[in-house]
Amino acid sequence: MDGLTQYQNELMRLRGIVREQEAGYAGVLEAIGREYDRAREREESAGTDTRRAFCAGMSEAYKKALAILSGQEDQP
Repeated sequence: MDGLTQYQNELMRLRGIVREQEAGYAGVLEAIGREYDRAREREESAGTDTRRAFCAGMSEAYKKALAILSGQEDQP
């Protein structure tokens, strides 16, 4: 096997790893997005100020998590 063939094989292997990682991140982002939607629904239907404040905080936490995981927000 020559050097070019080895390089191409390694490149294909690494691309496969990247695709697997992207698929994993997509699953995490979808799960967080679903939880964010649920928190927003609870916030809108909350009966007390305390519950509303808690749900609003959870909504914000999910929103920030989505931004961080998708690379749209700089991490400290």
